[in-house]
Amino acid sequence: MINSYFNSIGKSSTRFGNQATACVCLYLLVGKVMNYIFQEELESYDANIRCAIFGMLTGSIYKSTRGFRPAVLGSVLGGILGYSFNYYWVTRMHRNTVFL
Repeated sequence: MINSYFNSIGKSSTRFGNQATACVCLYLLVGKVMNYIFQEELESYDANIRCAIFGMLTGSIYKSTRGFRPAVLGSVLGGILGYSFNYYWVTRMHRNTVFL
């Protein structure tokens, strides 16, 4: 019983790890390409908004093979995750530089 439990954890963790890695790599690629192509247009936006845009594009591309509704849901979730991660990262870094 314990052996089957550990086997199922091993199988699912590799699948989720591969999916997360693919999504992060796609996010980085989309961000670099968008910064390169639309550099002047994106300068007027805040860093949080840019990361939300990159997350929305990443989510929609990542889930586009499943249809319109999953692409929209992936876009919304990607935008929320991109914005919240960047907001957390910026506030955390700002908090650490204030105390130095």
